[in-house]
Amino acid sequence: MIYSPSPGGHLITATYDGNPNFAGSTSKVLFQRVYRSGAISSSTSLTSSPDPSTSGQTVTITATVKGTGGPTGTVWFFNNGMLLGSAPVDPSGHAMIQTSSLPVGSRNYLTAGYGGDSVFNPSISSSRRQTVNA
Repeated sequence: MIYSPSPGGHLITATYDGNPNFAGSTSKVLFQRVYRSGAISSSTSLTSSPDPSTSGQTVTITATVKGTGGPTGTVWFFNNGMLLGSAPVDPSGHAMIQTSSLPVGSRNYLTAGYGGDSVFNPSISSSRRQTVNA
């Protein structure tokens, strides 16, 4: 199958429906960036608070999107490749979600992907480890 996405950020998953011998499954989410020729570069960074948190505690995850002139659009948030949610970029360049469903442990790796807009190319943050104590 040939896939030719338009410029911007795209969420891609693969799904297997299963058969009588094997159960169905769905892959983690891939955040695919397709750059637009002539668009301005953006950068995305990520913070989470509190860190560490405790099981069931609400964690605020904030992405900051930077680019000359002020990016608009959507940011998608992930934990270990699984989509947590999305939020619009506000006029100050921030997008935020809150979650209380992160699993216990130190293997929560959060990332944020900015989808770009008509002026700015998409970008993705570095991975940030979030520890959740029992």
